[in-house]
Amino acid sequence: MAGKKLDKQTAGAALETVKESPVMVGVLGVPALVGFALIWFLAGFGWALLAAVLLVAFVGYKITR
Repeated sequence: MAGKKLDKQTAGAALETVKESPVMVGVLGVPALVGFALIWFLAGFGWALLAAVLLVAFVGYKITR
């Protein structure tokens, strides 16, 4: 991948992939849910929520950068 830009065509292709195979997207999301549940069980809901917010912020930063 030459550039890390998210143009309209790439975003449209990603959205089509999500629409056509939601099971694949669900399987990819399971590790995040398991991690959230594990942190909640071990450290409490507040730490799990903080970890989830940090994960979303990190992914958003990496996508938009």
